[in-house]
Amino acid sequence: MANFERILLIRHSGIGDILFTLPAVNLVRMNFPGSRIVYCTKKRYAALLQGFRAVDQVIAVDDEAFRHGNPLKIARHSWRLLRAVRAGGFDLAVDLHGFGETGLIAWASRARERWGIVRHFKRRFFYTAAILRDPLLHSVDQGCQLLVTNGLRAFPPDNQFQLPRQYLAEAEKLFTNCGLEAGRATIFIQPFTSSKKKNWPLEKYLECAERWRSLGWQVLFGGGPEEKKRLAGMSARFPAAAGRSGLLTTAGLMQLSTLTVGGDTGMLHLAVALGKPALMLMRQADPQYLPYRHPDWALVSPDPKTIAAIPAEAVIAAASRIVKENP
Repeated sequence: MANFERILLIRHSGIGDILFTLPAVNLVRMNFPGSRIVYCTKKRYAALLQGFRAVDQVIAVDDEAFRHGNPLKIARHSWRLLRAVRAGGFDLAVDLHGFGETGLIAWASRARERWGIVRHFKRRFFYTAAILRDPLLHSVDQGCQLLVTNGLRAFPPDNQFQLPRQYLAEAEKLFTNCGLEAGRATIFIQPFTSSKKKNWPLEKYLECAERWRSLGWQVLFGGGPEEKKRLAGMSARFPAAAGRSGLLTTAGLMQLSTLTVGGDTGMLHLAVALGKPALMLMRQADPQYLPYRHPDWALVSPDPKTIAAIPAEAVIAAASRIVKENP
């Protein structure tokens, strides 16, 4: 096995998919403890890499520059990106995304070895070695499979996200400001996802929240700045951190909570990587995206056409089971 001293790993989006590369990143570090590992991702997700202890540097892709369609901005940012990738002098580039643009970055790195996961083999010309994505295999295992197939020594998957202490401290302050008591059983609800089809009805979350509160549990709702207005109507009933915490401070809130409940979203996968129990509500069970190593933490709709078919009683029962099994 060659000794790669400078290694480029690529995964552009989103939160959950980047988290699925964490065991692969740690596997690279275990095989090459003295090597420099650089991770290329979109700028809006770069903060997440602070929890990847094996990563030495992040190359952030400003996709806003491409989204606005300004030819000058696109050319300027493309040149900066190309220069940053070339300057790394990489021996190995690993594309864990498998899109055309990520394959192009791997190819442009001029690394002597370029490995990738592809959805169809017509994109394999970007790489010196490629494997086809397996829809029946978890995304975490696919990344590790790519590495082991190309000669890296296999180790037990390390899926531990290391939250920087400063964000846990911010979360502790916000937890208190929300009127919550440290040390008390708490359920953190992440009610919204990136897709309406994956959103369980908010009124059902509120029904569950009322039940949990009657059982003596604290309840905290999460969400991004754009969801603050959607939760404003229930602020008198339950505290909400939506719009009051960034990505990693929200991770701290989940760290302080007993259980995180929500849809198929990156924040639920972040809870799992933090080592915290989670209950993921899913319209359909996709083996690539189940809670890693905890498929029993997924509650799947009896009707694959709508997630709303999951009854509130089933969520309450599943939450109780998970908490009981993970004291």
